[in-house]
Amino acid sequence: TGSVHATSIAASRVEQALSEVASSLQSSTPKQGPLHPWMTLAQIWLHAAEVYIGIRKPAEATACTQEAANLFPMSHNVLYMRGQVAELRGNTDEAKRWYEEALSISPTHVRSMQRLALILHQLGRYSLAEKILRDAVQVNSTAHEVWNGLGVVLQAQGNDDAATECFLTALELEASSPVVP
Repeated sequence: TGSVHATSIAASRVEQALSEVASSLQSSTPKQGPLHPWMTLAQIWLHAAEVYIGIRKPAEATACTQEAANLFPMSHNVLYMRGQVAELRGNTDEAKRWYEEALSISPTHVRSMQRLALILHQLGRYSLAEKILRDAVQVNSTAHEVWNGLGVVLQAQGNDDAATECFLTALELEASSPVVP
């Protein structure tokens, strides 16, 4: 379809731009130099990986994530993205391990908390999923995705009143959240 083709073209352009940025950084800045350009490059690779995850291209997402990992192998964002790719591939156990590893480095990384809780919910570990989501809400009370996830977990436990409150909070927050973070 047209939108998939347009998305593929956009992804190709992102990848080409990344290659150009990488080439210019590698030729002008030594690895030991200032970290800012390298951090920016890693973030760009991770954003490209998110684009590929969005269009369900795990091989390309893996390649972009690996480029970021080459720069910062122990970044919680890299580990989180590896979890996302594992989920896309349908490997829940591997995704769970990546999210846990990301949280071992950055215990308040809300996106890792949310995804780990979702997996725990899928595994029927509702109490632990609820605890992680409540912790995530404490870290970022404006994350509508976390409130929605908490509602899902509470509903699965039969706590419909609390679930409804969480869903309403999620809707209110989503209405006021920016389209692009």
